[in-house]
Amino acid sequence: MSESIQELGALQPGARVRTATRVRPTWWVVMANEIHGLWVGGKAPILLLLYSIVLGAHAFVTAYNVELSLMPPNEMVYETVKTAISVGIFLGMMIGADAISGERERGTLEALLLTPTRRRQVVIGKFLAALTPWPVAFVLTIPYLAVLGQGHEVLLPAIAWGAVLGTVLTVAYTGTGLLVSLWSNNNRTSYLVSLGIYILILVPSQLPGRAQTGAAGQFLQQVNPLAALNHFLSKILVNNRTFEEFGTWLLSPIIFATVVMVLLVGVSAPRLRLEAGRLARADGVIGRAFGRLGGLFVLVAALVIPAASFASSTTGTVAPSSQVASDGVPVEISVDLEYQTVNTGDAVFFDTVVTNPTDVASAPLIVAMNIINLDQEGDVVDPEDWSPERTQYVDRLDPGQWAILSWRVNAILDGDYIVYMVVMPQPAAADATSQAVASSGIHLTVLPFTRLNPGGVMPLVLGAPTVLAIGTGLILSIRRRETGGGGRPLKYLRLPVVLGGVVLSLVVLSGFAVMSQPPSAGIPGQSGVRTEDDGSTTMTVETLTGAEDFAYAQTAYEVPAGAPLTVELYNRTDPADEIGHNWVLVEPGQEAAVLASGLEAGDDLDWLDIDAPGMIAHVPLIEGGESNAVTFDPPPPGTYTFICTFPEHHAGGMIGTLTVVEP
Repeated sequence: MSESIQELGALQPGARVRTATRVRPTWWVVMANEIHGLWVGGKAPILLLLYSIVLGAHAFVTAYNVELSLMPPNEMVYETVKTAISVGIFLGMMIGADAISGERERGTLEALLLTPTRRRQVVIGKFLAALTPWPVAFVLTIPYLAVLGQGHEVLLPAIAWGAVLGTVLTVAYTGTGLLVSLWSNNNRTSYLVSLGIYILILVPSQLPGRAQTGAAGQFLQQVNPLAALNHFLSKILVNNRTFEEFGTWLLSPIIFATVVMVLLVGVSAPRLRLEAGRLARADGVIGRAFGRLGGLFVLVAALVIPAASFASSTTGTVAPSSQVASDGVPVEISVDLEYQTVNTGDAVFFDTVVTNPTDVASAPLIVAMNIINLDQEGDVVDPEDWSPERTQYVDRLDPGQWAILSWRVNAILDGDYIVYMVVMPQPAAADATSQAVASSGIHLTVLPFTRLNPGGVMPLVLGAPTVLAIGTGLILSIRRRETGGGGRPLKYLRLPVVLGGVVLSLVVLSGFAVMSQPPSAGIPGQSGVRTEDDGSTTMTVETLTGAEDFAYAQTAYEVPAGAPLTVELYNRTDPADEIGHNWVLVEPGQEAAVLASGLEAGDDLDWLDIDAPGMIAHVPLIEGGESNAVTFDPPPPGTYTFICTFPEHHAGGMIGTLTVVEP
């Protein structure tokens, strides 16, 4: 702080200073000296070292957890971004909590206040310096996101949203820590209150999903800045929803940051004093008041959330309508898919056809999607989490007219589900109702995603903390020499050299970790599809490894029309299990005929009749550990089914879809 005082003192009236073409504002001087003390002094490097250890442990456990709990890549990316923001705002709050009260406790604040600078300039400089660890911490997070994301399309949105929203919350939390520090005489009080505020906001964001339902649960989540931000990120990154749908959830983080900055810069900064004032003389009162406030919050949450959940479970009973729509016209609805097996993270596409079979025009129609979990012990499915559009509207259907509606379902969790559609004619009046018509169900079997190679994160898990530890040690050594703490100066041991070496080492580690991922990793539903130099398309199809796992590892592909398509089939089962698989592409609705022809062909022809009507292309039966390929011209644009014709394999779930689109 003596450097700051000397530089600020040079700006006093009458002081003999050198003529300069530009004088730096005093907040800049304060910020520069605070940054120097924060980074060269070692506090920020040590905190980032601890952060890298936490982040590495999270990434490693998450990577291995994918093998166990089968979390898809987009959800891993979301969890990592959420962890990065939670830890980043904690670092900012703790640094802010020490900014003013720490100087009071060390006796250096008086000298700073005697310099010719406004109080607001001092606070702004310290605030900006306290923000600097966040961007560095988030940059450290990006390689982990790249490894865990495995090329998923969610990576760039996750980086963009994480950087923007993390900055908003870091501003809010760092400002909060600085506010508390400004009104505290010592670090004990400042840290205690800041930590309490952090926990008070963090705990509700960790409530289980069932506690977040109902009016009270939703309200608590939406007004909590951290919970609201996490909810927004989960909808955008995991559930493929849009900003227009959930942008209102960002109001509380933005309002929180705005209010904190107004209180900090506009109200509290001009009142910066050597002594904190009345609040500082009541440290015990602060602790007791905060404890009571926290207890009151927990009590209210314990009473309100169950009550809201009970209220939400008891509502929904509708009194019988006094009138049924007299002009209702019966309509029919059907789906073009009966069943499908996919991986978590894959997308399922299907169409519904709504038909008016009568000779009278229908009323306007509403078509809605519903999803049922067949496991009675499983969680209730919210269709809004599984589909970007769960409701569509049809103005009206003339006699004999039909409408085709396209749908997308994102397989979020593994398990067995039924997807069915409901068409509801709009009631004719406020006191009328109408009769819903349901389609047949789509049996959706969602298999775990097991594509991640956990070893790919090891260079970062072990290497990043090691590099940061060495860099921190060298920075502290430079600091000791600057302050006369002893040690022989080394010719090349300079701060820019150390920082450059740390950055270069982390870049090399990150590149190695990303490159170590298996080449087949990629976007669920799009991985394994690549365009060759000659314009043709190659599609990689793999089976699951278990002898009883009758399923392709990926069950939804999209390829362009008009270019030759090569399908490479890899049987990943153990050769000792003697499990054979093939790949057969068939016309829509011809699966049963192709399977029947295969049974007639028998074992001598590897359970495949290559002349069966409805067959488009095929890869012959191969044993475990083998591969084979076929090249053909894709059929016209549309959705086709591929199956394995080996007996019982199709019935066991060995089926997928190939969507051919216009290039």
